Amino acid sequence: MKSRIPTTLRNGVISIAAVALFALAGCGGGGGSGTANEGPPKAGGTLTLAEIEEVQSFLPNRDGGSGETTIHMIGQIIEPLIRVNSKSEIEPWLAESYKESPDHLTWTFNLRDGVTFSNGQPLTAEDVVFSLEIVRNSPVWSFMFERIKAIRETSPKTVVIEMAKPDSALPAELSLYAAGIVPKDFGGLSEKEFGQKPIGTGPFTLAEWKHGESLTLASNPSYWRKGEPLLEKVVAHTVTNANSRVAQRRGGQLESIALPQFSQLESITQTPGLTVGRYSWALLNTVQLSSKSATFKDPRAREAFDLAIDRDAIVEAATSGYSKPAGSWVPSAVPDWNPNIKPTQQDIPKAQKLLDEAVADGADPSFTMVFAADNPYWLTTTQLMQQSLEEVGFDVTLRSIDISALTEQWLTGDWEAIAWSGGKPDIPDQSEFATFYVGTEALGTGAPTDEVKKVTDEARTTYDPEVRRQRYYEFQDILDKERFFITLDEQQFIWALKSNISGFNTNLTGKPTLAETGFTD
Repeated sequence: MKSRIPTTLRNGVISIAAVALFALAGCGGGGGSGTANEGPPKAGGTLTLAEIEEVQSFLPNRDGGSGETTIHMIGQIIEPLIRVNSKSEIEPWLAESYKESPDHLTWTFNLRDGVTFSNGQPLTAEDVVFSLEIVRNSPVWSFMFERIKAIRETSPKTVVIEMAKPDSALPAELSLYAAGIVPKDFGGLSEKEFGQKPIGTGPFTLAEWKHGESLTLASNPSYWRKGEPLLEKVVAHTVTNANSRVAQRRGGQLESIALPQFSQLESITQTPGLTVGRYSWALLNTVQLSSKSATFKDPRAREAFDLAIDRDAIVEAATSGYSKPAGSWVPSAVPDWNPNIKPTQQDIPKAQKLLDEAVADGADPSFTMVFAADNPYWLTTTQLMQQSLEEVGFDVTLRSIDISALTEQWLTGDWEAIAWSGGKPDIPDQSEFATFYVGTEALGTGAPTDEVKKVTDEARTTYDPEVRRQRYYEFQDILDKERFFITLDEQQFIWALKSNISGFNTNLTGKPTLAETGFTD
């Protein structure tokens, strides 16, 4: 039976699907983390880097299909009230300080002095109210801000947010890239014009955009943080082919590349002048199982699927050992990740028994699993899964389609199993995962959400860190027991870098710290 995700939720699901594309590209890393060079960076120079896709728009507040490159570049130009620093901690940013009322229903944000937009206009409370009203009423992000009752200006430098219900995660939620602050009325531009000619308070401005080829960021001379950025320019090339990215890096055309293939990492580390930067464990690969499927509506069939998978084999064959088997549906870099949920160990006899019982009660062992075409990770992983699943007794048909078609099929609900990323965090808090899970019918699986909503609402309301942790542990436990999401492996953000680059890092959202990046001698 075909079921469609409600129309009002389509943009939210599209947004998640676009974020998932980052992990679909087959990035990852193992071992340590940190910058390429720990020496002090000097001012000056142009950093050339390669991203995996074209920037779509610089309009942060209403863009429902932001891919990772778009998010990376928006963050260099447009800044939020609260930011996530390189240690993945939240800290006041355009807001110099903030406080919460004793009843948890009023938040007051005091803006920094001396902050101007790149068009010379000073940052005011009117700009903040304008920006936050857009994001909280957008079809994409309204779920995260539904507890806000009103946003108002009380002085040119003070913004008050009144809450309908307490939300202890609000500061983290305001660090979302889509909550970036833009000038009121887009500085006199239309939304479409602003998306192509952004105005922000960030360390860089958009100097040139050759659509389909590259964009150039220039240092913002009026940036409010003195001494930043160090770089004069950043040139981001769009290079969709991973082999081409590595070839151009080796040829000297690029200083930094995103997402080299796993099979190339060893040779990159052995190439003089190159290094691999490995950052937060914040990317998951999963398989989603539909509750509407004649196969997976039976929980025993879902458990059999989970027990059939050889995660160690996937790590070795699909990522060359640069990922690790994963347990929880929430990445381990996210606060309140549940370490008690261990990766499922393969158990073929038990899986066979469970599937036999399910089939005896009417479950259909035949199903189709769809995945993204032309993706080395998923080409290998789905074949490994097919072998194990068929050993258990499933009859598996694999079908690869391009990412756009995959997303559209997901939205229709006309699928049985979809293999792709479980996404990555955009804020350092589980409220984002929980909110979208509930608001999108368990991300399209049709799994029940009442219990999840109850425990995650309690997590967002409480101000006791231990209670909060336990509620989010319960959230992850529920998903682990229901098994509508089969978590496979976890990966890091990874970049191949020229060895004389220093100060480059990413937080758990994957945003690179280009304002702090420079070259050593």
